[in-house]
Amino acid sequence: MPAKITAARQNFAALRTPLLCPVCNEPLKLAENSFRCPAGHCFDLSAKNYLNLAPHLKAPALYDERLFAARRAVFDAGFYAPLAEALVKQAQALQQRLGRPITVLDAGCGEGYFAAEVLAALDGETCEMLAVDLAKPGLLLAARRAREMKCLLADLARLPVPDNSLDIILNVLSPANYQEFRRVLRPGGLLLKVAPGAAYLQEVRQAFNIAPGEKSEAERLLAAAAGEYSTTTLHYTRPVTPEQRENLLAMSPLAGHHTAREADFTEVTIDLQMFVATF
Repeated sequence: MPAKITAARQNFAALRTPLLCPVCNEPLKLAENSFRCPAGHCFDLSAKNYLNLAPHLKAPALYDERLFAARRAVFDAGFYAPLAEALVKQAQALQQRLGRPITVLDAGCGEGYFAAEVLAALDGETCEMLAVDLAKPGLLLAARRAREMKCLLADLARLPVPDNSLDIILNVLSPANYQEFRRVLRPGGLLLKVAPGAAYLQEVRQAFNIAPGEKSEAERLLAAAAGEYSTTTLHYTRPVTPEQRENLLAMSPLAGHHTAREADFTEVTIDLQMFVATF
């Protein structure tokens, strides 16, 4: 058996959180290199260390390899390190409060930066990390970034896990489905939702000749869905090199709809809201 599929199988064999069949919602069991449900639906593990549980769904074409490669370069350069640190602190605090291993799911993981940072801080003994996205180019990068993550190509509106099975959901700059999040979180579990502020990447928006951003509707939607929540604002600027500037332009979906005028910004604004919510 090829070494890569063996490694993928070993990784998923260690999965503690049950997975559900996306067709019939019955439990999936690992047999050889596939997950099967009692009805016979079968989903093969990839040797690239992910499981496709949405074979008939497609991500928007704009979310391609170039976009995620640019995002990886920006994340690895530390532009979002303060946000990663804030997420890690929340996860560590909950794990210590519960006094047991926790299960975390990154809903819209992209190339896996935030999921990998949380997993590295807590380690595989105290944290099981499920990284979920519908964009295969990003998920492939996530599967390589942290081999012990359980990477799932799946629908965020129908997460393939049972009710009350998760301790934390990460939802960073990604669409949310609060009804689904409520279903899968355990009582007392946390949603860590991150939304852009009005000044988020304003230099990039200006380069694409896009009007200034507006405050995200995440808080209004969350207030209607959550039991309670708190809000933290992260607002700072970072200097950028010419190469980083090109990656900041390329990592935005705006690049698929607009042509950037000649950009010469030498710093970029990170303006984010982090919501810590319980249901």
